[in-house]
Amino acid sequence: MAVFGNKDVTLHRFLHYTHLQKAFLVILSLLAFSVLAMGQKHKKTTKTTDDRIYLEHADNLRYDQYGPQGGKQVVTGNVKFIHKGSILTCDSAYFDQNAEKFQAFGRVHMKQGDTLDIKANYADYDGGVGREMLTASKNVVLTHKKKKTTVLTTDSLVYDRLYDFAYYLNNGKIVDNGTELTSEWGEYHLDTQKATFVYTVRVKGKDFDLETDTLMYDANTSLAHSLGPAIVHSDKTTIETKDLYFDSKTNWAHMLGPSKVTGKDMTIDTEDGEYNTKTEDARFNGPSTIVNKGTIITTDKGEYNTKTELTRLTHRSTVVNGDRTLIADTLYSDDKTGYQEGFGDVIFVDKKNKNELTCGYFKYNKKEGHGFATARPWDKNRDRLPFMKDYSQKDTLYVHGDSIRLESFNVDTDSMWRKVHAYPHVRVYRKDVQAIADSLSGNTLDSVLILYRDPIVWHGQQQLLGDEIHVYMRDSTVDRAHVVGNAFSAELLQRSSEEKLNSKSTDHFNQISSKEMWAWFENKKMKRAEAISNVLVDYYPIDDADSTIIGMVYCETDTMRMFMNDGKLDHIWTCGNTGTMYPLNQVPTGRDRLPKFAWYEDIRPKDQNDLFEWKPKK
Repeated sequence: MAVFGNKDVTLHRFLHYTHLQKAFLVILSLLAFSVLAMGQKHKKTTKTTDDRIYLEHADNLRYDQYGPQGGKQVVTGNVKFIHKGSILTCDSAYFDQNAEKFQAFGRVHMKQGDTLDIKANYADYDGGVGREMLTASKNVVLTHKKKKTTVLTTDSLVYDRLYDFAYYLNNGKIVDNGTELTSEWGEYHLDTQKATFVYTVRVKGKDFDLETDTLMYDANTSLAHSLGPAIVHSDKTTIETKDLYFDSKTNWAHMLGPSKVTGKDMTIDTEDGEYNTKTEDARFNGPSTIVNKGTIITTDKGEYNTKTELTRLTHRSTVVNGDRTLIADTLYSDDKTGYQEGFGDVIFVDKKNKNELTCGYFKYNKKEGHGFATARPWDKNRDRLPFMKDYSQKDTLYVHGDSIRLESFNVDTDSMWRKVHAYPHVRVYRKDVQAIADSLSGNTLDSVLILYRDPIVWHGQQQLLGDEIHVYMRDSTVDRAHVVGNAFSAELLQRSSEEKLNSKSTDHFNQISSKEMWAWFENKKMKRAEAISNVLVDYYPIDDADSTIIGMVYCETDTMRMFMNDGKLDHIWTCGNTGTMYPLNQVPTGRDRLPKFAWYEDIRPKDQNDLFEWKPKK
């Protein structure tokens, strides 16, 4: 028995009426088809879109005309609706066919092709033209399959079929590729797979936990964009920023504006940086400062790993490690191996040992203690050649050469010592001493400095030449010097007042020539000197009364020792000699210059700024 318009109709009468009605409709349909076929024999028919909701199946149906659901069909048991390609099933429903609406109860399930699946305990569906909206509640689950599966769960959901998006207003969660996104309010666009979350937003992944108040998320790329202050927690670090892009698939966080990454013994402050919470890699595109285990790095652009401390910095960057500072246009550093490398306008400062180095290219291994400095390798003009400055003493020492190499031995022990090489075109300046040589070598084991190949050393009015010159230091001052091979010393004497007025007068030089030569110093002044083998001497004695030159002594001997008092000659010892003293106006032509005589004042470094151009002997 069914109820229609509150009148009881027997099943038999109903079936009989229905049978006659169907027969009549079939006859009318055949006649209409015949007429249309004759009139439109060659015309194609077009299928129009049907916007109506169809009730395809229900175990039970009744029409409630005057009851609580007046004008609606009440359907129960395996209910199935179809609307524009979508299928919706439920346990029961109130169907308003005229308004194209229905209410669904119990195990509500909407399926749209192979891409969309919505389940809930209850739903309102409005299929009217221009509306097409589903409002679901209680245990709502939206599953969207497009390249990958995205699942949205909430307690109340509105799905707009026209614009193909869904939103919730009272807490929801989206699970995408293992990443969970929760918020108080959310919106998800199925066509683009982009979502917006507002209020108490949280994104949880395997290796991170992101908290913010407003977030946009792209399920296609797994990229999240926080539009306000955000915090990202991981096992080892915390990220704080005001504008964040986060890739939940790769764990890369892109921070804009004042941002901070904090970890154990490590902080990163950046204006534009990226950090990977999984690999602990960092990249910088704006002003950034990294502090890690006592090392401070400042840069505008570069890469850094907080775990391995592997660094690659470009633009102008600085690395400060204790008392050492390294500045360069490009920097590479590997803390595990201790290797550092710098390119372009490099500055290395060691405050502890009070020295500084500038160059175009620099590499150094702090664990091995080995270093090398030269010009930029690609620069044909050899720009930015090494320039070293040592200010550990009262007078600063400046050294310049094409390349400087450093070696260390017994590193990290009490017996550690170092050796330094500079080559070629070495020029040295200090207020009290200047030098040039093809190459230079020094070590801290016996505190010796060796000048090789045509070295020249100047001290005051004195000039020293030889094949090699060895300078031994004690407490950072000269203790003794040894000239090996073709030793020659010349001292320019001060002219008297009369000689300065006489334009024809010549310079006078005290000269010593020998196979080798030694000199000992005390309080920075020469105390004693010794010339050995094939000694030749031109010497001008001075009258102590009026400081005038008495004459010139020429002497030949095998060994000569000179003893000084307050830097002035006191007496001379020889092991037998032949010599002659000439009055100043009777010196034979050429006798006033020994065979090895040469005076190189024109190539002598005048100050620290006169070291950069190599001046060969003329």
